[in-house]
This record gives sequence, C-alpha cells and structure tokens, in this order.
Amino acid sequence: MRKLLIIVISLAITAGNAYASEPLVIAGAGPSTELVKLLVREFCGTEDGKGFHITVPPKSIKHAGGLRWATGKDPVFGRTGRPMNDKEKKTYPQLREFFLAKIKIGFAVNKKVSLSKLTGEQFEGIFTGKIKNWKAVGGADMPVILLGREKTEAAYTALCKDYPFMLNARFVRRYKKEHQIIKAISRTPGSIGFSSESVIRSEKKCILLDIEGFSSGQNVGLVYDVQKEKLPIVDKVRRFVNGERWLNVLKSSGYLPPEKR
Repeated sequence: MRKLLIIVISLAITAGNAYASEPLVIAGAGPSTELVKLLVREFCGTEDGKGFHITVPPKSIKHAGGLRWATGKDPVFGRTGRPMNDKEKKTYPQLREFFLAKIKIGFAVNKKVSLSKLTGEQFEGIFTGKIKNWKAVGGADMPVILLGREKTEAAYTALCKDYPFMLNARFVRRYKKEHQIIKAISRTPGSIGFSSESVIRSEKKCILLDIEGFSSGQNVGLVYDVQKEKLPIVDKVRRFVNGERWLNVLKSSGYLPPEKR
C-alpha cells in the first residue's frame, strides 16, 4: 500500500511538472488576446511563473472556441471574451471561469473622417441614423458608414446593454472577428466601428474617438476544466491574478479591474 501511494504521488508530481516544461498554449477569444499576453509576461517574471512556457496565439478562435479548447486533453486554459452565459454553463458544467480584467470598448473612425471627438448626443445620432454625414458634426464631407459585429458577439452585447439604441443600428457590414472590423475601418473612408480600445490604439490608420460620457466594457478571462484544478499552474495563476501586482499592472496598462461575480 505504501509503495502504491508513493507511485501515485510520483505520477501527480510528474503530471504537474509536465506543464512546467512543455509549451502551454492558451487559445480562445480575440478581445482577451493582448490581455492574456500581458498576464503571461508578468506571471512568468515571478518566482511562481519560472519554468512555465506559455504561448498565446494571436489568431482568435472566438469565445466559443476558447471554451472548447479548455475541454481538450492537453490545454489547461482557454481565453474568454465575456462571462459564460447560462446556456454555456449548462453545455460545459466542467468548466470554471475567472476574470482577468474589464476590457474597455472604444469606437474608431477612418482617418479621412478628420474627427476625434463626439458629444454623447452626436454619438447617439450617428447610430440611430439621424446624422448621416460627418460634416454635420465637424468632420469631413462624406457619408457615415456604420460597421458592426455579429449580434451575439461579446462587445456588441455589452454595448447594447449600456446603450440600448445600438440594438437598432443599421450596419452596412458585420464582421465575425475583431481584427476584421479594425482592418475594414482602416480601409473604408467615412467608416466608424467598435472594438477593444487596446486593439484600436494599435492600428495607425484608425482614430480612437473621445466620446463625451461614454463608458462600456466587458469582463474577460480564462476558463479551465475542474479536473485540472489541482495542477500547480492553475493555483499559481489564480493567486497571481488576485494579487496586488496584477492590479497595479492593469491600472498602468489602461485596463479596468474585473467585476466580481
């Protein structure tokens, strides 16, 4: 019995160490990509993070893909683009989620719009169709082109909750992924669309709008299978996220602390 116990403990240690030596890939939603990259850099720079080799693929497999990813045999974490809804919790009862930050949502316009600020009233007028030309709000003489995301997409869902008039916005085109809408804005004169602020700032051909009184965002984070809860990496990452260092990193990087649920 003693020999069996030693073997079991040895296997558990080996399994835990495997994640410290083998590359750990965290795939999933696009909105949380840059945030998770930041987490990896900061975490791997701590004593607890030494020895872990973690990569964050830049290509999004979307929020749903992150949930499926976390249920696989080898992956530990999947990236999320919003909190899991009731249907997802029912579909994946084995998954546990925790939030890393609240991502700020921002609006971008194509550079040729020649505008960087809007009042709250102008913002609403543009997305309700009352304002059809940028000249009416001090911009270039060109038609307003609304670009959006899928109706079930995380950022759009958060926007509609905070600004119900967005529900009836007449988008010329809708995009499945964050990088697609940003590229479309950068290439389409007169266009306006939304994304996470960090992604907008990284695109030089877009202008991040300063909208009076505007504030909206979404909780994003990681999910893992409850069967992997005892792996050292899970406990260490969770403790790091709940620590003072991570809170300071968020503040200095322009993110908001996550809302507790």
